[in-house]
Amino acid sequence: MPKKSSCEIKTRTIHQPQKNGDIYVIERQTRYDPAKKYNVVISSRIIGKIPKGQETMVATRPKRSSREKVSNPAVSPYAVSASRKKVGMMDIIDHIGKISGIDEAVYGNTDPGTAQKILSLARYLLATNGQTLPGITAWQYMHPLPYEDGISEDTYHELFGQVGRDETLMQNFFASRLKDLGDRALLAYDSTTISTCSSQIPEARYGFNKAHDGRETVKLLALYSVGTRQPVAFTKQPGNQPDVITVENALKQLSAIGIDKAEIITDNGYYSEKNLAELLHAHFGFITLIKTSIKWVRKELDAHLDDFRSTSSACPFDTDTHCVTIMRMQEFSRPRRYASQKKGLQPGDEDRFSRRVYLHLYFNPMRRVEQDSLFDKDLFELKNLIETGSTEEELSESAIEKVHRYLLVRHHGQRCTVAFNERAIAAKKKYHG
Repeated sequence: MPKKSSCEIKTRTIHQPQKNGDIYVIERQTRYDPAKKYNVVISSRIIGKIPKGQETMVATRPKRSSREKVSNPAVSPYAVSASRKKVGMMDIIDHIGKISGIDEAVYGNTDPGTAQKILSLARYLLATNGQTLPGITAWQYMHPLPYEDGISEDTYHELFGQVGRDETLMQNFFASRLKDLGDRALLAYDSTTISTCSSQIPEARYGFNKAHDGRETVKLLALYSVGTRQPVAFTKQPGNQPDVITVENALKQLSAIGIDKAEIITDNGYYSEKNLAELLHAHFGFITLIKTSIKWVRKELDAHLDDFRSTSSACPFDTDTHCVTIMRMQEFSRPRRYASQKKGLQPGDEDRFSRRVYLHLYFNPMRRVEQDSLFDKDLFELKNLIETGSTEEELSESAIEKVHRYLLVRHHGQRCTVAFNERAIAAKKKYHG
């Protein structure tokens, strides 16, 4: 008669060879199960390993509990150290001034007292969304400012007179903001025209007025760093100057403050042959939007329409957009300011020159579908308006132009029929997207 099992837990050590030659030393606990009539493994853990070619076992590192991991943040890779602090609006503005470098640039170019007054006024205007300056007299009692002695009307009146006459301070401030942009600065250039009733602004002129209010205007120009996303320089120019002069003046000011390798980025509001000629003649790199209706642009676009269908033209970060880049020599012209005996030109004569330009053509098929759909919707609405008796006097100028170009209107007595000019519509849709 076989011996009856005691059903006790037995512990034994086994050696389990691995494919790489190592031998795992495993401690295994088993117990006999009378119902199954064989030993059942209760637990198994690796206590060490014998490396390949060796006879001595290397013990494994014991596992730490989750409580031990939290109690030792220096070891845990997920440790987070956080604290809570109450802050207000002035704390946030103070933080912005420090991390943006604006405070450092102001303190580095004038004495501490003047710098504190400038920063105090700037923070007041930012915090109050441009409230009038007399309000700072009472406002500063409840809001801490860098200038602790207090700002009165006499204080900021004297400050404006001092700073306004100190051109060196202003230019040094801009230079400080630009010095960290690197050898190849990437600057976004923008301008806006505002109306003014003031008779104390020397740049106020009667010129182009977006508001059409008949007032004098001033052009405000600003340069932004694309890398830091911060404004780095600004200036005012007469409101009656054309874009070509403002661009030229901006280039001169950049050269004056030590930026001669900047790349200017503008929108299509600045595209014109004169603006391009000035930028290229000054040897400034630039990126600008350009109209596809320009003759030499349309010529390149027609020649490369099929290239947009290739997979290699898809942008890797946005496969819905396809891009083709063309290098070409393009001729430009600008009026000469001085006579040239070598070229035989007099002041005012057109000086022609050629420059190498890179034309980046982009196409988005999804945008093309949207533009086609909106265009068809507009034409159907115009067709319905005309067929129901609407006259040209009731339509806008752009609507009248679309009717003449893309619709065929025929009158048969009092009856009016409208058909689509498919050839003109197809020519328009050709460049959608």
